[in-house]
Amino acid sequence: MSDVLPSGAPAHMKSLGEKTDETVLNEITNQPNITLGEISRILGMTSGKVHGSINRLYDKGLIVVEEVVRNGILMKRATTAEVTETPINQIQIPNSLIDVDEWGTHVYYYALSRSALGISPTQIKEWDEISLYKSSRKSVDKGSDTINLVIPDSLVNFYELPNSETELVGLGDSVILSIKSNIIPVDRPSGQN
Repeated sequence: MSDVLPSGAPAHMKSLGEKTDETVLNEITNQPNITLGEISRILGMTSGKVHGSINRLYDKGLIVVEEVVRNGILMKRATTAEVTETPINQIQIPNSLIDVDEWGTHVYYYALSRSALGISPTQIKEWDEISLYKSSRKSVDKGSDTINLVIPDSLVNFYELPNSETELVGLGDSVILSIKSNIIPVDRPSGQN
């Protein structure tokens, strides 16, 4: 058996790597802050193949990679370099998630638990009775595809939103902002990957 690669093999390997990079970059674009493990699972690729692709994309300046602790586990997550972050106290509710016609100028916030923030255009008696904290604001901005809100600082702090991963769930004209997990950014000494 020969250790010599057939003619054209390096070009073929480079082509396969570029296809992998394109697939991985598309997944990162569709799901900003996705972990390398999630990419591997979704795309059915080995972690080594994903890690190699991540390194190439990072070296080209196409993505940003950060290490975080999520639910006690150290992991890497990636996002595209051009993603602009929405300020942590702002939330965009897609119109497809709610009954937009019910939204006027007022919004009601209900701290339903340590992991659920109810948001509604009207007062909800059941949420009034069980909420740990409530607040209302006249700060509704209706965009063409979203309703844009500014969450009160007291709730940003209560839910530790700068260090949380969240998910929106629609309930008719209201939504629940669910805190999926808390994350802790990890700084490593330079030179360690």
